[in-house]
This record gives sequence, C-alpha cells and structure tokens, in this order.
Amino acid sequence: MCNIIKADLYRIFRGLGVYVALTIFIVGIVMQTSTKGDFSMSLLGGGAYIESMTGKSAPLQLASYTVGLIYFLLAFIVFIASADFSSGAVKNLVSSGVSRNKYYLSKLILVAGASVMLILLNIIIMMITASVYQNAGFGGSIDAEYVKLLATMYLPQLYLLLAFGCVGLFLTFAFKRTAILNTVYIAFTIVPMMALSLLSEYPDRNLIDYDLAVNMQYWGFYGHEMLTQPSLPRTLILGGVCIIASVTGGIMLFRKAEIK
Repeated sequence: MCNIIKADLYRIFRGLGVYVALTIFIVGIVMQTSTKGDFSMSLLGGGAYIESMTGKSAPLQLASYTVGLIYFLLAFIVFIASADFSSGAVKNLVSSGVSRNKYYLSKLILVAGASVMLILLNIIIMMITASVYQNAGFGGSIDAEYVKLLATMYLPQLYLLLAFGCVGLFLTFAFKRTAILNTVYIAFTIVPMMALSLLSEYPDRNLIDYDLAVNMQYWGFYGHEMLTQPSLPRTLILGGVCIIASVTGGIMLFRKAEIK
C-alpha cells in the first residue's frame, strides 16, 4: 500500500494540474481574506461590536468560509483516484495482483491527507494575508487557549470535509468517469441542502441542521451566541454515517466491479 501511495504522490506532483489547483486555492483565500476590510463584526457574548481583524483572529472570524473547501477537495479526488480510471492505471494495477482493498484504502489515505493539507493551508494563508493586508498586523502571540479554540472550530470541519472526501471517492469508484463524478458530487453538496431547506419551512422542522455543508458552516459560528451553534453529537453522527457507508460501499463495489 505504501508503494501505491508513493507512486500516486509522484504522479500527482509531477503533473501541472495540482499546481494550477493549488494556485487557484491560494489566490482565492488571499482575495477572500484581504477584501474583508480592516474591521469585522463579531457577535460574541450576545452583543455586537466591531473588532479589528488581525492575522491571529482571521481564521476565527472567517472559519465559516471553510465550507468552500469541499469543492477544492473535488479537484484532489480527481487527481488521486479518478485519473487512474481515465488512464487505465487501475486495470494495470489490479491485473498485476495488487489487492483491491489496499488500493482503495491507499486512495482513502491520500484523500484524508489532502483534506488535512487544505485545512492547514487555509488557516496559514488567512493568517499571513490578514497580517499583511490588515492594519492591526498579527495581533499577539499564539497561546494554548487560542490553539484550543482553533482546534474546536476546525477539527469538526476537517471531520466533515473528510466525510465529503469519502463520498467523492465512493462516487469515483461507482461511476469511473470524471465528468459524472463532478456532476454527482456537486449535486450532493447542493441538492440535499436545498431539499432540507424547503422542508424546514414547515413548523417545528429545522431539517437544514442535518446537512453536511451547513454543519461545517455552523462550526465557523462557534462562540457567536447570536448565530446558530453547532452540535458535536450531530456532527459525529452525520459524518460517521457518510464515512462508514461510503467506505464500506466503495470497497464492496470495487471488489465486485469489472475493471475495463
């Protein structure tokens, strides 16, 4: 499995596509952070007040925008797994005796690694950009309390991002075509949210709270008492169901699939 991962990393970073995707990602984060202005509204403690954005506070104030990473992750799912079906590499590897379980798990590890990389880059780029573009600089030292708050907001988002990655990987092995993967994955990120939002119009039904993307955004509101607060049990259940169902279904599907 390690050899598969090493070969994939070599293939991915030898190509131009990953660098184009990373460039677009970095430019997007820089633009997002630099255009928020010198001040940002905070709703902590039940009262609204104006707080200057610093490099230190930027990842906390802009944490709700992390939900956009689900679309950047799609590009890495294509690089990691879908490209193998397009090039015929899957057939060659399976024919050479590579275990299908190990092959699928190697892709899962790479998708998990891409999820961690995107979250970390997102935080670091926001810190650097806000420190450079905003008037208040970095805004102090990083202490244990700050790291705890950052982890509280971003680890659940990483968990849900991984859930999206598992779904994307399942779709890759289910359809084996990049165009279909892109269409169905994007539909998965939008259609449930729209359907649950419409159903939430009825009294006593707040079903939008059970959408994966919405829950990612809720964790960006953590500590803002006038905004919807996240639920850890709900996050764990929603993410866990998607991860377990996608991984189990993907492996079973791949084991029985005829690779052409």
